[in-house]
Amino acid sequence: MRPFKAAARWCCVIILGTLILNSNAAALALPNIQRLGLKDGLSNSEVRCIFQDHSGYMWFGTYDGLNRFDGYDFRIYRNQPEKQHSIIHNFINCIAEDAANNLWVGTRQGISILNPVTEEFSPAYAILGGKETPVTSFVRDIKTDRSGRIFIATLSNGLIVIDKGKRTGHVIPYYDNGKAVQSYNVSALYVGPGDQIFALISGAGLFTYDAVHGTLKLLNTSVTGATCIYPEGNGLWVGTTQGLHHYDFKTGQYDRLFDEFNGPFKSGRITSLQVMPDSTLWVSTDGGGIQIMDKGRDKITYLPAGSDEHSLSSDAVYALFLDREGRKWIGTLRGGVNVIDEVKERFINIRHNDLNANSLISNFVKSLYEAPDGRLWIGTDGGGLSIWDRQAHRFTNFRHDASHPGTLSSNFVTSIAGDREGRIWVATYGGGINLYQPGSNTFTIFRGVDRQGAASRVVFWCLYLDHAGNLWASGLQDGLFLYDKHNNQFRLYDAALTNILSMGEDHFGNLWAGNFEGVYKIDQKSNSRKFYPVGKAVRSMQKAGNGDMWLGTEAGLLYFSTSKEKIIHHYTTSNGLSNNTVLAILEDAQKRLWLSTYNGLCRFDPKAVSFTNFFESDGLASNEFNFNAGLRLNNGQLAFGGINGVTIFHPQAILPLHDIPNIVITDIKINNKPISTYPDYVKTDAGNVIRSLEVPYDQASIAVSFAAIEFTAQDRIGYRYMLQGWDRGWIYAGRQRNALYTRLEPGTYTLKINCTNAEGQWISREIHLHIIILPPWYRTVWAYLIYAMLLAAVVYWYLRYRFRETRLKYEVQLANAAAAHQRDLQEKERELNDRRVEFFTGVSHEFRTPLSLIINPLRDLLAKIGPENRAELNIVYRNSRRLLSLVDQLLLFRKADSGAGILQIAPMDITLVCREVFLCFVQQARLSGISFELNVPEEPVLIYGDREKIEIILFNLISNAIKYTPAGKAVCVGLQSGPDEVVINVIDNGPGISLEAGKHIFEKFYRSNTHGQAAKGGFGIGLFLARQFTIDHGGSLTFESGPGKGSDFCLTLLKGKAHYSPDVAAAADAADLSPLLREMVEDQPAIAEASQINDIDFEADKIFTDKQRILVIDDDSEIRAYICSILESRYRVYEADNGLTGLQKAKEKQPDLIICDVMMPGLNGIELCSTIKQDQQLSYIPMILLTASSSAENKIKGLESGADDYISKPFDKDVLVARIANLLQNRSNLQSYFYNTITLKSVNVTISDEYKNFLEKCIEIVEQHITDENFNIKILASEIGMSHSNLYRKIKSLSGHTVNSFIRYIRLRKAAELLIQSDMNVNEVAIETGFNSIKYFRDQFFKLFGANPSDFLKQKRPVFKKNKNTIN
Repeated sequence: MRPFKAAARWCCVIILGTLILNSNAAALALPNIQRLGLKDGLSNSEVRCIFQDHSGYMWFGTYDGLNRFDGYDFRIYRNQPEKQHSIIHNFINCIAEDAANNLWVGTRQGISILNPVTEEFSPAYAILGGKETPVTSFVRDIKTDRSGRIFIATLSNGLIVIDKGKRTGHVIPYYDNGKAVQSYNVSALYVGPGDQIFALISGAGLFTYDAVHGTLKLLNTSVTGATCIYPEGNGLWVGTTQGLHHYDFKTGQYDRLFDEFNGPFKSGRITSLQVMPDSTLWVSTDGGGIQIMDKGRDKITYLPAGSDEHSLSSDAVYALFLDREGRKWIGTLRGGVNVIDEVKERFINIRHNDLNANSLISNFVKSLYEAPDGRLWIGTDGGGLSIWDRQAHRFTNFRHDASHPGTLSSNFVTSIAGDREGRIWVATYGGGINLYQPGSNTFTIFRGVDRQGAASRVVFWCLYLDHAGNLWASGLQDGLFLYDKHNNQFRLYDAALTNILSMGEDHFGNLWAGNFEGVYKIDQKSNSRKFYPVGKAVRSMQKAGNGDMWLGTEAGLLYFSTSKEKIIHHYTTSNGLSNNTVLAILEDAQKRLWLSTYNGLCRFDPKAVSFTNFFESDGLASNEFNFNAGLRLNNGQLAFGGINGVTIFHPQAILPLHDIPNIVITDIKINNKPISTYPDYVKTDAGNVIRSLEVPYDQASIAVSFAAIEFTAQDRIGYRYMLQGWDRGWIYAGRQRNALYTRLEPGTYTLKINCTNAEGQWISREIHLHIIILPPWYRTVWAYLIYAMLLAAVVYWYLRYRFRETRLKYEVQLANAAAAHQRDLQEKERELNDRRVEFFTGVSHEFRTPLSLIINPLRDLLAKIGPENRAELNIVYRNSRRLLSLVDQLLLFRKADSGAGILQIAPMDITLVCREVFLCFVQQARLSGISFELNVPEEPVLIYGDREKIEIILFNLISNAIKYTPAGKAVCVGLQSGPDEVVINVIDNGPGISLEAGKHIFEKFYRSNTHGQAAKGGFGIGLFLARQFTIDHGGSLTFESGPGKGSDFCLTLLKGKAHYSPDVAAAADAADLSPLLREMVEDQPAIAEASQINDIDFEADKIFTDKQRILVIDDDSEIRAYICSILESRYRVYEADNGLTGLQKAKEKQPDLIICDVMMPGLNGIELCSTIKQDQQLSYIPMILLTASSSAENKIKGLESGADDYISKPFDKDVLVARIANLLQNRSNLQSYFYNTITLKSVNVTISDEYKNFLEKCIEIVEQHITDENFNIKILASEIGMSHSNLYRKIKSLSGHTVNSFIRYIRLRKAAELLIQSDMNVNEVAIETGFNSIKYFRDQFFKLFGANPSDFLKQKRPVFKKNKNTIN
């Protein structure tokens, strides 16, 4: 493939050379030389050697490092002392490549071998003196042969040969008079393709390598120092510092010498030799540039140094290299690298040279014209005019000189044209039109003449000669002019055709003219015109083969159909055009269009509808061209003018570049670090080419740079890439040459990279890089194997579990059946227990009512009889109280069993509690003939607990002890106080408790049978309650007993309160007796002093009624009759036997107080209380609830329903009477306060601040609306901030009246104030206080104050005249 490509390139060069010669331009056959220097990235301008590796990279050895060039960028390798694997020295002499594609670099201090993958350098070794020693001598040259051996020419270690794949070699000796010489200097070396190996040893001569014997064979000793060797035919060319020698193999002698003295060499210091494909021998010299010997080696031409593009950058040339595509690479000292690419010489560029007078007058070319004699006229923008004689390569330049008549009228030449008479016309911007006079080399100036004959038009833009020989001139804003041959002047043709920028003709002879907005079609016969708008300036036009027109505009290339009179096609950059501003259009012999633009030159094939773009990198003088500057020459060449001269070329020579460039990966970075940092990640083949990467998942950020090795048209190469397994398709990167992937998932990927050739066609070659992202340990094969094993274990466990589950299912079903049967039994037992509890609870409630009827009459009777008759009745009274306590125990048991009992923790003296409980049983013990003792400390012992429940514990323990102790025995109660606890022992001498009975003694409803005797009376709940309450107090209750030994119950209670939960609060006073003991220790019934009740002064009765009314509601007729008997002497009493009847009676009688039982059929007491308190007419009435339950929960429910007081049965009648009197007295006080306030009397009654502030607020609000007829209850409730019902209830309680009466009384109060304090009469006061009826006012005033308003005024006004203060 490489030889074919090179042959194709040279074929192109031959065609180009032939075309140039045929165009009489042989004088211009100097090569175009591209220069690469420091500005391009080269490390140093002193270039000593050049090499091309297997990938196509160009390598340059300099005084300051090794350089790799891929056509785009330089990569530099320098010695870094701190890095072990950097190049050994920066002075590079030679470069070679071994079979493994490692690069061998010869330096001033030895050899460094570059691994292209790791980019690390390593040394080469030689066996010197029997030891393996790194090569550190000056290396002159390194060559390889076909077998892969490496030959190294050194200055002190001779010729070293290293076998393929090795890094250590041996020195090849030569023999001098039969003596082997190991240490010598090899000044020049050549290894040919036919394994011809020549070496020139300093001081010894020319040798050839004898591979059979492994020695050097002497050929000639005439020349003992050389710089280079190059074989040709039957001889060798040997370059020295004294000239070029030719060695003839046949004669074994040097037969020719070229130097400064014996030949036309400009310098004899030969540095390098290279035969070119055209058989010329290029000889580089130090000081003489390059001397080119022709095929016969007789004639010599020179390629000297200079400043133009056809000269070398330096005359000190040290390296010549011909690459695989035929480019010539030239390494110079002080001038960098020079490149001669014949392909780029397809374009000939004519430029201005400041150092050469015989050059183009200016580079800014504006217009072109080829004269019949072949000379090229070149008009510039501001520089003047040049006439280029192409055969003689001579320029004749013209400039405007105002001091010399006949010179060019202006240096701004816009257009040049010739007429049929051979005259040449030059249009200028500002100087009119100049007619060239060849005889005198002067110009005659023509002005534009308008229709009146005035010649004053000087601005002309373009000239056009039509097929009829008419010469047209565009005057821009002044219109279109036509040359009048008869009058020899340019006359105005049409003033309306302004700003004409371009002109042309179609096949029918119609004249077309383009301006800034579109194009005109001009019919000369009818002298008419038609305009076709385009929207952009039409800068050029070219007729198509079928009569249509191509228009070059500032919006692209347009195809205009003259028959359809419209634009058919529109081509822009999106179609491949290099730029949308088309400045000039030319057609070549193949009917292809060449378009100059502001960004290069474009070739358009209308048949294939394809664009090919050319730029400065392809050999153009510049990428930017100018309008009007396009011309097809008579020989078929095309010329375009731009901002850097004129570009001329043969369209046939611009052949497609179908070379397939080699794509290489230029760099790889992982986590933004070079791949050399991670050598273990790279997998290479035998040729040190990276084939795959294995990267851990946590470093999966990969950047790959790549390039197509193309040095001719690298700017025209496009790229695309795709990561298979990640990307969905190709990623088109344009000119970008890198691919970046971050956060790749674990897996296997293939990076594919592809590019186009220089013609923009995608090539078939791709490079592939396999990328393996290694998974984390938990996603490796071993991990998945472990997962599989774990899964298998789980499945096995699950199957085994299901088997066991199935096996146990039957057992569970059996167990469930047994459990269900057991639950049924337990449920029945629980129901039986619940029924028993409910029975006892109900009985307890029922017992309290008859007990109330027993206890209270007894107390009354005890209060009436004398002391001598009280003893027996006291026993009855005490046992009735005891019976009541037993009933209360049942209720306590219900609460304890349901968990509803709440401890009311308070401090108490436990010794006092023990004494009080002890007193309860003194009489019983005496009657039973039992010795009853109490042993407690004299000093108080303080503990925290619920006094009532501790009393119950002691009560049950002592009660059981007395119950089971026979007469004549003893019961002892003792208390011992320790530091942290109190121990109370209750010891009896009863029959004792058996072991079996002891297991159940604390169970509820358990009653033991001792020695076959029937159980003592009781419910079997006493010890259960004692044990339960002891646990609630954090204590312990134990016993010691045995049959016939009596029993010792031990109660242990903790001191302090740390053992209680924080939310338990004190609920009783330690000094008070509990209700239980209060009932038990009373020896005498509490008899209220009736005089205290009778002596109560009910002032409210005096104000509002003579006798207050009380409604008693209870379903028990005896209780109802008993209460009525207590109250009827003081109050008027009404009765009701149920809640509904009571509610009806309350509405009818409007009582002052209601006493109601809680437990009633139908509407119970709590529901009735709630109903009454929500009724506006009844809500003010105080209510007292009676209940057989003494629990705090029931009290809370009653009070929440609105009850004013709550009394438990059996009640003390004196307490009941006192509480009734208190509630009525409070209400009477409120009403008395209201009455006195309203009637302006002194107030001696004290009420709460709440009611006082409320009354003052009401008076203030009513007085604010005193004259408002619409003032009502709703307004008052809104302003005082209360609901209507609450307002009614509070006013009723305060005044005993309705809200309307309340408001009326306040109005009357205000009226009384006005009568006393003002001078108003009665009528004025009535109106002022909101009374519309005087009669109604008088009546209401009299009812309240007991006097008519007029009498009240006469009596009170004189008294209050002096005192303005209002009595509140």
